[in-house]
Amino acid sequence: MRISLVKLSVSSFCFSLFLSCGEVKNEEELAALASEYGIEIDADDLDSLEFVDDQEEAAAVEEYKALLLTKFDADGDGKLNQTEHAALEAELVQMRAARDKSDLEDFDSDGDGILSESEREEARQARRDKRRENREILLGEFDIDGDGKLSSDERDQAIADNLKNRSQKRLDRLAEFDADNDGVLRGDEVRESRRQVHDDYHEARKEHIVEFDKDGDGKLSSEEARQAGKILGPRMKEEHADMIAKYDEDGDGELSAIERKSAVEKRNMEKEKHLEELTIEFDADGDGKLSHEEHKVAIKAKMERREEERKDHLIEFDQNGDGQLDQTERRRALMEAEERRLIQEQSDLAAFDKNGDGILDPAEHKEAMEIRERERRETFQERDTDGDGILSREERAEMF
Repeated sequence: MRISLVKLSVSSFCFSLFLSCGEVKNEEELAALASEYGIEIDADDLDSLEFVDDQEEAAAVEEYKALLLTKFDADGDGKLNQTEHAALEAELVQMRAARDKSDLEDFDSDGDGILSESEREEARQARRDKRRENREILLGEFDIDGDGKLSSDERDQAIADNLKNRSQKRLDRLAEFDADNDGVLRGDEVRESRRQVHDDYHEARKEHIVEFDKDGDGKLSSEEARQAGKILGPRMKEEHADMIAKYDEDGDGELSAIERKSAVEKRNMEKEKHLEELTIEFDADGDGKLSHEEHKVAIKAKMERREEERKDHLIEFDQNGDGQLDQTERRRALMEAEERRLIQEQSDLAAFDKNGDGILDPAEHKEAMEIRERERRETFQERDTDGDGILSREERAEMF
């Protein structure tokens, strides 16, 4: 018997543990291996695993084996020799060091450059909270019958989606950080990729807390996390579909390496620009950055606007009336949204570029956004004919 690598990959375990647990035969060996790599596991993690017969195989295992060999099998013989395995071990040491550095950045409250025992415990608790939230989010997304656990079919769907998401993220990171274009991340490329993954995770978690933390305690309860899972799963699929519709130039339904690299570059530029706009709009104290409270207000506004835009797109571009956008409808929606954005930028430039230098400085930009927000609210009130503060499908449809 061994632990099913497929089941393990769905949990929140560190990738290093995943790569190393193929021959683990019981929970005691798993705990020992986790301790060796400095990875904490608890009873809930063990409950999420399954022990399976050796003959049980899955495409997921083969995919990860192939990934491991691609990265470390230097002589191409299909297995790892002693030197190649040493390279893997060095990679795991780097991963552990990256985690320690991340802990220092996030939990060194007194700024003395080392983690006290209480700070280490805070970091450990944060990881435990993260694992719990991830499990609950997973249940929220895939526990279709609502019995509080994943059936075999539900787990298979979770595994399939998890592998697809991992694959997409790996390709995105490769497109963004593979500076020498050799198809593998090494050295500085890996370190920069991990730093970005860390930053993206923390930014996403801030947004999730703002959106789903209804009781305001700064973390997601089991119920809040499950509600998040019900929304975040479909949203992630929509965002991937948007990316395909927007950047799939040859129309084959997939992003080639060149298309993906272009998409990642443009997406990062859009994110930077959007962050600048949010800072200008919600920087109430004018210090040039968003405080924690200002950030919460900005995230909430961003979420509301994104949801309004999604509903409007569905009304305007769902030509076949099936309640969702197919690739053609989605592509048209994104193209028209981009065209409207460019027209809006030109309009703002003409109206608010007081010094005529061809760009909007922060003060001019802030004035433009304040007026746009006022117009947005006025438009909402005009469309909300029954005055309930929510636009029904019929009220939205009247606009188009």
